[in-house]
Amino acid sequence: MSSHSMSKNGNTDARTAMLQEKADDVQRVLDEPIVDLWLLRELALTEGGLVNGQYSSIPKKATPISND
Repeated sequence: MSSHSMSKNGNTDARTAMLQEKADDVQRVLDEPIVDLWLLRELALTEGGLVNGQYSSIPKKATPISND
């Protein structure tokens, strides 16, 4: 195995770990009773966005509609 392929796999592993950590961060924000929209925005604007569209419930959670 060449060092080039090892480096490539290392980069892939690092990106996967970063995306998993980011997914965990996004989930923590969404699990709060009141969603911190500024923190969610910061997460969205950094590498990986909101982790590949995994969080389709964000609009519902971040902008609840009141039936009052």
